[in-house]
Amino acid sequence: MRGEWMDAACIFDRHISSRIEMLHRVMREQLKRMAKTLELTVNQLELIVILSMSELNTAGEIAKALGVSRSLLSKTVEELVQAGCIEAVPDERDRRMIRLHLTPQAQETAEHCKAMQHAFYQEICAGIDGGDM
Repeated sequence: MRGEWMDAACIFDRHISSRIEMLHRVMREQLKRMAKTLELTVNQLELIVILSMSELNTAGEIAKALGVSRSLLSKTVEELVQAGCIEAVPDERDRRMIRLHLTPQAQETAEHCKAMQHAFYQEICAGIDGGDM
């Protein structure tokens, strides 16, 4: 009997894993559509969202959290600085440290993105009872 339960648990785990992977792919496609609508790259949009929703505000912290190289992130930061979406400001206590801040234009973009994200989550959770979550 124990073996049957173990087999069932493995099948259940694979089923959940495939559903999570599918949801991740759908979410990435949604992110791509949002970025295109806002005339940004996916990397640029992700950085704007991270800056708007977290305490992270240096390239090093963000690169570490995302698991990407600082050079890749630096390219995205430079693009957003040039576009007027973020400001790179030296830290008041440690001038070697550069803090990243969203401009009002990027704040508006972040709010629009959050609204689109909320609508997407509402759509994928439609029909799920709150008690089931």
